[in-house]
Amino acid sequence: MQLHALLLSMALFATTPATADETAPETAAAPAPPSWPRVGGHFGLAISLASFDNDGTTAIGRNFVQIGVTPGITVKIDKQWSVDFEFIAFSRWDLNPPGTPDKSHTIFVVDPGVVYDFGPVAAGLRLAVQIGEAVPLNFGIVPIVVVPFKITKRLSYFLELDLPVFVFAQAGTPATAIAAATDSRVIGSLTILLQTGFAF
Repeated sequence: MQLHALLLSMALFATTPATADETAPETAAAPAPPSWPRVGGHFGLAISLASFDNDGTTAIGRNFVQIGVTPGITVKIDKQWSVDFEFIAFSRWDLNPPGTPDKSHTIFVVDPGVVYDFGPVAAGLRLAVQIGEAVPLNFGIVPIVVVPFKITKRLSYFLELDLPVFVFAQAGTPATAIAAATDSRVIGSLTILLQTGFAF
C-alpha cells in the first residue's frame, strides 16, 4: 500500500505544470529599426595648403599661413545621405617679402552641402560664400572627400580633402564685366585644403 501511494505521488508530481521560474525564456524582442532623420555634428581644424588663381600659385609657408576652425551641424536623412551646415572661421597671415610687414585678417565662410556615405569613404558637394567680402561677386563650390575612422557607434575621427573653387569680382567691377568671365577683374581660384576633427 505504501509503495502504491508513493508511485501515485510521483505520477502526480511529474504531470504538474512547471512554475513560472521553470518556463523557457521568451524570445528576445527584435531591435527597433533606426529612426530618421538624426541630428549630429562635427568640429575640426582646416589648413589651406596651396591656392591657384589668375596671379599664379601660392603655398603655405612661402606666401601665407591659413588655419581655421570648422564647426558644423549635420542632419542625417538616412544611412547614406546627410545635409551638413558648416561654418569656417579662418585666420590668415599673408607673408610679404622681407622689409614689408605681413598682413593678417579673418575670413568667415558659410558652406552648407550634401554628403553621401559610401561606407569606407564619404563624398559630397558644398556651396560656399565668404561673409564680409565687400565685392559684387563672391561664390564657391566645394567638392569634398571624407575618410572616417570609427571610435564608438556615434563618434568618429575623420580626415577630409576639400577643393574649394571660388569666383570673385574685385570691388567696383561693373555687372557687364562680371558677365564677361574673361575680364581680369573677375578672379577664379582653386584651393587645396585639408580638414581633420571629430564627427558625432
